Amino acid sequence: MLLASVVIMAALAWWVHHHRRIDYRTLIAVSALVAQFLLHHRLCDHLLVMIPMVTPFRLARSGPTQDGSEVAAGVLFGLIWLTLHAPASILATRSVLSILMEAGQAVVRSGALLFLLDRALRERHGLHTVQGWTPLQMVRVTG
Repeated sequence: MLLASVVIMAALAWWVHHHRRIDYRTLIAVSALVAQFLLHHRLCDHLLVMIPMVTPFRLARSGPTQDGSEVAAGVLFGLIWLTLHAPASILATRSVLSILMEAGQAVVRSGALLFLLDRALRERHGLHTVQGWTPLQMVRVTG
């Protein structure tokens, strides 16, 4: 288990280094989700999932995109928000409902991770980066 954790953290470090020029909120969100999957957590540690909610919210509020990803981001934000409101009294027991709720949370969080990885890949390939510039500085103003 320790070896697997070290390998996953090394892979995350490589991924963050490889995507270091994309929006920092996406990097933090992916790191938070990987940490949430990787570490043993209790009910109070579900607050770690609130960090990745910033990126889909920001994307959903940014307006229409060509690929329609703002709609997917809004739905994802809503699903993550719903998973955070699971009653702790149910999750603390080992009932069938608890197992189903935890499985639903895992599916939604896995979907969020895949969505964020896809956004990072699109952002990375869509940028013509200059050393030290952020994506917001890359916007060309014509007039």
